[in-house]
Amino acid sequence: MQRNEFVMYAADPETTAGLRERLSLRGIDVEDAMRRGALQLPTADEAYLRDGNFDPDLMYEAFDQAITSALAAGFTGCRFAGEPTWALDREELRPGLIEFEKRLNSLFRSRKAAGFCVYDTK
Repeated sequence: MQRNEFVMYAADPETTAGLRERLSLRGIDVEDAMRRGALQLPTADEAYLRDGNFDPDLMYEAFDQAITSALAAGFTGCRFAGEPTWALDREELRPGLIEFEKRLNSLFRSRKAAGFCVYDTK
């Protein structure tokens, strides 16, 4: 965010609450960043699942639109991080997640965006 980049971190509510605290301790005004649209901290369910289902095509379009909107708003780039641990217990969703990640990596390479997935198994 210090380089005027859009940042999104999708995780469980406990993790995003901890992230808010750590960012605040580093002098980042989290509420201001969220109000300006520079920071989004959705839950993993909000970011990845719709009605409990994962739709790779829908999610790809959502990320593509998020990048387009952020760049149009004047941000210099986009950084995404997510914790798709919800897929660890739902084997039927893994193939779609793997395909989504492949497509997303290609999208990131072609745009001013970067991202990574964190598989925290606690």
